Amino acid sequence: MPDIKNQITIGNLLQIGAMLVVVALAWATLDARTTAFVQSVADHETRLRKLEVDVLAGLTRIDGRLARIEGSSRP
Repeated sequence: MPDIKNQITIGNLLQIGAMLVVVALAWATLDARTTAFVQSVADHETRLRKLEVDVLAGLTRIDGRLARIEGSSRP
């Protein structure tokens, strides 16, 4: 059975350091992506609200025209 020494070596420290760097980079990337997605959703919501207002304005104009047409066609 091999003898396992319970000690910390320079190789262990290098691996731990490399792992910490990788985790930090992954976290930063995930945070940046999340921020970009949140901004994208906010932009889409703003565009949808504007489209909603435009559609409602168009429907109001159509309703007005129909009311005028119906009013003028009655005897």
